[in-house]
Amino acid sequence: VADVCRGMMVDITALRTRVSQLEEEKRSLDQHLNLKHRERNDTLVRQLFSTCVLLKSRLDKYHVNMEHDVRQLVSSVRKEGVDRIIKLKNKLSSANDNETLIHTLHE
Repeated sequence: VADVCRGMMVDITALRTRVSQLEEEKRSLDQHLNLKHRERNDTLVRQLFSTCVLLKSRLDKYHVNMEHDVRQLVSSVRKEGVDRIIKLKNKLSSANDNETLIHTLHE
């Protein structure tokens, strides 16, 4: 009976040792997987950030171009309007000075 108990004790100790080894191996694998996931996610986050910066740059450029185009259109319409008013005044033989109207082109 004593030999059986000793044999069981040895087996239990061996199993406990094996469980400890497996738990340590599991911790090591978990750490390795976490590192791999972190590296992969870091790469994805960097790519996402880079794409966002690129899109912001394009959007800023678009806004600048749009503002420039709108200013040109407003200036063109203003000039056309002033020219038409001057023609209308001349047609109606108005003696007023056209300098005030021309000045509005530069505002």
